[in-house]
Amino acid sequence: MDETDERMTDRRMPRVAKKGEHNYPLIDKYTTVHATVGAGMALADAPPWMAFVATLVWETAEPHMKARMPEVFPCSTLDTPQNKIGDSIAFMVAYYATRKARRSHSKK
Repeated sequence: MDETDERMTDRRMPRVAKKGEHNYPLIDKYTTVHATVGAGMALADAPPWMAFVATLVWETAEPHMKARMPEVFPCSTLDTPQNKIGDSIAFMVAYYATRKARRSHSKK
C-alpha cells in the first residue's frame, strides 16, 4: 500500500454534531446553501426527479467527503438525521418555489 492509500484508509469518520453546534438542528446556517443549490437546479431546468436524487445523493455522500476532505468544509461535524431532513426539505422547497416563479414570470 502506498502513502496515498494509507492516508485514504486512515481517515476517521468525524463525530456527529452535538446540541448547540452547526449540523445539529433541523435548520442551521448551512441550510441556505442547500436551498440555493435547489434554486439553481430549477434555474437550470433540471427535472424534479433529478433535483430529488441530487439532494439524496449529496446527503448520502457528504459524511464520506467530510471524512476524506474535512478541510473543504467550514464545519466538518456530521449532520444529524434532522439536519439532513431539513437540508433536503429546504433544497426541494427552493427548487419548486423557483420553478413556479419562473413559470409565472414566463407567462407574462
